[in-house]
Amino acid sequence: MKRKYYLKPVKKDSKIILCSLILLFFSLSCNKNKLSEDVAVKVYVEKIVVEEKYATQPDSIVFYKSKIFSKYNTSEEALKLFMYDLGFKSEFWNNFFKKADEYLIQLKKDRVID
Repeated sequence: MKRKYYLKPVKKDSKIILCSLILLFFSLSCNKNKLSEDVAVKVYVEKIVVEEKYATQPDSIVFYKSKIFSKYNTSEEALKLFMYDLGFKSEFWNNFFKKADEYLIQLKKDRVID
């Protein structure tokens, strides 16, 4: 007797290719928002400087913050995610703020900020 309905088995090669494509997609999408520590320090310091300089002008803050994020090709969400990823480890925070302080001193020395 002949079967009326049957499923054609999927080849193993197709499964491997599909799984590798899915893994590649997720790895690329996850790494897209990752910031390096140096870029995060620069974005953080410049963002704080803009917020201090234009404290009474909210429109200017929004404008200059968007310029900073586009300059470093990142977003505010990526910066927040980086800060969140630092977690509760004080050595990471100490290192981050040490680099931020050095970058701020360099900006003052170069007379970029007053």
